[in-house]
Amino acid sequence: MLGPQQREAFDAHGFVRLPGAFSSAEAAAMADLIWATLAERHGVRRDAPETWSVEQVTGLQDLKTNAVFDPIGGPALTGALDQLLGPNAWQRPQHWGQFLVTFPPRGAETALPSAALWHTDFDFLSPPGQLAGALVFSFLSPVPAHSGGTAILLGSHRVVAQFVARQPREALQPMKRVRKAYMQSDPWLEALGEARGGATGSNGNWAAKRRSTASPPASMS
Repeated sequence: MLGPQQREAFDAHGFVRLPGAFSSAEAAAMADLIWATLAERHGVRRDAPETWSVEQVTGLQDLKTNAVFDPIGGPALTGALDQLLGPNAWQRPQHWGQFLVTFPPRGAETALPSAALWHTDFDFLSPPGQLAGALVFSFLSPVPAHSGGTAILLGSHRVVAQFVARQPREALQPMKRVRKAYMQSDPWLEALGEARGGATGSNGNWAAKRRSTASPPASMS
């Protein structure tokens, strides 16, 4: 259940935190499974940072249906989705998403994402005032600033709404072309796409996240 301040934060920023959506013990069990699999498949050991050399971790997707991750979709999350999308107005996903495993870079600071990585996660065709869906990031360990969390542009949903309002309906697809036009529609966004070298700092923390999407049924899209 979102409180008034959380709802205000979502409306203003485009995202909201749900502290304690699942317990620390449940998060630890999820992380334990990921670490064990990393050790088995990549030689990456939790207690040996010198083994954290894999730039892009792959080969974990078969774990996503493991029951250890079921607590992600507990009452805190589903209640929030009911509030934001409407009760019975979204489809519960078959699993709670893919794994994003991020290790601290060696000998370099964390940089802003390149222009190719900045994106929107839903298309631009939803009616004004209606959410297309919700993207869920589940953090399994503490993630301080600049230590591996996915970058989000605070308030960018308002810029998207303004951009969409200026476009004829037929100009809002295909998504790839519209996304490019959106990034070029505002000088700040365009400059951001060119700011690949801008460092944001880093530290020695490791982040494991689950990314998942809850979408309205097709009849509502």
